Amino acid sequence: MDFVGIKMANTYNWIIKKLETKNIGDIKNVVFNIHWDLSITDGINAVNASGIQGLEYQDNQSFTPYENLTEKQVTDWIINFPVPEGITSIFTLLEDKLATMATQQNTNNTLPWENP
Repeated sequence: MDFVGIKMANTYNWIIKKLETKNIGDIKNVVFNIHWDLSITDGINAVNASGIQGLEYQDNQSFTPYENLTEKQVTDWIINFPVPEGITSIFTLLEDKLATMATQQNTNNTLPWENP
């Protein structure tokens, strides 16, 4: 089947790999670094990115104890982190790469040193 030219909805998959924590005064396990992977697929092609999102705790912020954190909450911290371009630039880069892949004709050649 030829899917070139058919626009499918992309699927985004976040994986939180690691949370780095530190104690700040009496508050234990304050997350200050989130290690993440993001994959985007259009159903045929997939692209990936990895990163570390740094966080800074402010006394006036609401605080969720480490043991009560959810994957969605941590993922939202990454997506909504207020930096210029931030995750939006990563989304754009990956989506552009995925769109390019969808329009390319790929072939599965055997490796030149293998016998057919």
